[in-house]
Order: sequence, then structure tokens, then C-alpha cells
Amino acid sequence: MQYVKSSISSSASLNDVADWIELKTLQEIDTKYKFSLLYRMLDDEGDSAATTFEKADSEHEEVVSQWLGEIGERAANLGDAYPFLVTNSEIKLKDLTSDLNQGQYAYILCLLLSHAKDTDAIDGKKFLNIGKNDPARELFQIISTIAASGYLNGSSVSFGWPRQDKTKFPAALKRVIQLTNDGAKYSSTPHPGAPKRVKDFEIDIVSWIPTNDNLPNKMFLVSQVASGYNWESKPLDNKILASIDCWLERHFSSRFNIATGLFIPFCIIPKHAETVSERLSFLSGNKVFNLIFYRNRIPYYVNQVFKNKLQSTAGIIVERTDDFSKIITWVDEKLASLHQ
Repeated sequence: MQYVKSSISSSASLNDVADWIELKTLQEIDTKYKFSLLYRMLDDEGDSAATTFEKADSEHEEVVSQWLGEIGERAANLGDAYPFLVTNSEIKLKDLTSDLNQGQYAYILCLLLSHAKDTDAIDGKKFLNIGKNDPARELFQIISTIAASGYLNGSSVSFGWPRQDKTKFPAALKRVIQLTNDGAKYSSTPHPGAPKRVKDFEIDIVSWIPTNDNLPNKMFLVSQVASGYNWESKPLDNKILASIDCWLERHFSSRFNIATGLFIPFCIIPKHAETVSERLSFLSGNKVFNLIFYRNRIPYYVNQVFKNKLQSTAGIIVERTDDFSKIITWVDEKLASLHQ
């Protein structure tokens, strides 16, 4: 069954068209796509606004240039973490068996999760069949935890529910207190007003920059992972560490010295006449108020961890790197199903 649409309308968003080109590349048996086919697609679509062949050619050239400009922007931003090789005439999948391929797999995971629903590019609902608690969403938490470490060049641990070790909130909080060594102490008698049933207090990842003396007073990044389309409603308050004081006998010394992050698999899509930069500025400064890690960032920072071997660096803790094989397996299975 062919899940990727055979063609895409020139009226589709720039992001969807770029995604469609990448998905078509993944679908082809030789995993390459010639750009000349884009012009043929536009010719087949027919441009009612063009009254001459010369005008049609000129307009097609401009449209294709915009599409390939988006592809080029992704490649430039992500470098080695971008899984496609782009030339003047085609785009093709890189060799995913290389040693440093984690960022590339992270990108493909994000690309596929971006189309969990039917879009202009692919019948995503049939292809992925992802439910609310699908394992694919857990895979995204894995790469987000790793990417947070790559961004800070520091430590990063998973805190969100469900946890691998099946621990409940009190045990998970005690562990974070121990690992961060930021002066907090868990209370043996939480405040009577503390919620009785708490899974993760909306915190999915706790990351920090270790200091040379490993004493309190650190920079924290506390993050939420949102793989659904309602991600703009998922930000964390930057007082989140201070808000858990009802479980503490002694506070985190750095509870007001934190950044909050939001990890999403999507690209930032401008609205109206915005640029990506303007949209990102609006979201971070007026709506979400978090650092936003999206598809043009996450794979890059995943690569930084494995490239610099942060998971093996003394004084730094990077959880979930041992689970990366799960991502490779899942992505490989999905790529294989695209060829069926």
C-alpha cells in the first residue's frame, strides 16, 4: 500500500511540501528523488494563472526554488544530523549504518511523528496508527532526554510517567534530589495539601549543567515532552521546581534559577505572513514562554551527545542512550513498510 501521496498541491504549506519530498525519498526503493519530477508535477497540476509557457516555467521555477530552499535550510541547520544528502539535481537518503547516525534516526522519527494524522503529504493515520499511549511517543521522550543533554552539554534524566523502573512520584523525586545535589531534601511528611496522586507533576525531563565542585547552585532545564498536535497548550511554568515544595523539607537552591523547555517533533510553521523566526519569537515570548526544541534542533543536539560521548563523561549523567536501539528498530520497521 502506498501511504505517501502520489503528488502534493502547490497550495500546500511549504513545510508539508518539504516533508512530502523527504517522505517520497524514503518511499522510493533506491531512496532518492529527482527534483525534475517536481516540475513535472507542477505541469500536471496545471497553472490556470499562467497564460504562456514562459510564464508557467518562470512561476514553476520560483515555486520549486522555495521548496528546495526549505530543504536546504534543514540541511544547513542540522548538518550531519540531517539524514538526506542534497545535490543540485536530487535528494537521497544517507547511509544510516554509519557510526554517527543517531541524529539522523532522531530526525526521521520526528518526521514520521509529525504526520501521525492524515496530512497533505501522507495518509499518516493508516501508516503509523499511533494511539494516545503508543510506544512511539515514548521513543520521542528518549530522544528528547538525550537532546536536552546535548543542548546543555550536561546531565539529563527522564522523569515523566510511565517510568522505566515503574517508580512512583516520591521515589522519582528522591532520585532527582540525590542526582542533582542542589540542596533539596525530601520530606518524610509531605504537606497535608499535597496532591495525593501525582505521576510526574507535568515534568518529563530534568536536566542541569554540573559544576566542577558538584555543590548546590546550578543551572536547570526542566522540560515537557509533547508529541501531539496540541503542543502549544503544554508549556511549563518556570516556577515548576518551586511548586513542588510541599514534598520537600528543604528546597532546591536553584528553584528560581531554571529554564523551562518544550520538546516537539514538529517544525515551526509560520502563520499569515510571518517568517519562522518571527513565529518562534512570538511563541517563546508571548504564548509558550519556554525554550522550544523542535525538528530543526532536536536531531542536532542528539548528535552532539554521541559525537562528544557525553554519556561516558565523568560527572555527567545522560539517561536513555542505551535505549536508542529501540528507535533504530522502530524507524527501520516503518521505512520497510513504506516500500511494501
